[in-house]
Amino acid sequence: MKKILFSVFLFLSFITLFAGVKENILNVFEKNGIPKEVIVIAISALPIFELRLGLPVAVELFDIPLPEAFLLSFIGNILPVLPILLFLKWIYLILGRIKVTEKAVSKFKEKTEARSKKIGKYEMLGLILFIGIPLPGTGAWTGSAVAVALGMDVKKAFISNIIGVILAGAIVSAFTLFGVWGAFAAGLILFSIAVMSILRPKA
Repeated sequence: MKKILFSVFLFLSFITLFAGVKENILNVFEKNGIPKEVIVIAISALPIFELRLGLPVAVELFDIPLPEAFLLSFIGNILPVLPILLFLKWIYLILGRIKVTEKAVSKFKEKTEARSKKIGKYEMLGLILFIGIPLPGTGAWTGSAVAVALGMDVKKAFISNIIGVILAGAIVSAFTLFGVWGAFAAGLILFSIAVMSILRPKA
């Protein structure tokens, strides 16, 4: 149920969040000399948020034209991919030896490996769809971790991420074009997908 609510919230929240405070937020960025392009890239590079939030924020908050918003959010979303693919195993190794982070690393690895079993059957196509369909727990960050768990070739994993992020961008762009109604439709579709996945009989 939490995942369902989060799905709807993610696509609707940016509208309600920025609706009444848009000018104030813009003034803060302007006073501090932070370019709006940098903000969009930074949001899109963050886990959980990624392009699915960075792109609507670029269009709705900063009034950036959709093609430019798409490019900026794509750049931000793809930035962490290669470092994750190249260094995640080392990060596991280092953090796994620290008592404070040991349990968190172990838990994350278990979840990632569980996802990799489902995705692994379809290889690149499975990874592309996992990254490209904007649902909770999906995206380039998790997709890259899954690729590492699968032992996928870095080149194939990186290409899959690029295609997956482009697919996610296309989906989010389509909904963004329709403003509030697009966000509502996105939330409704994601709600339906989540419900069907819960109700679907397990093999």
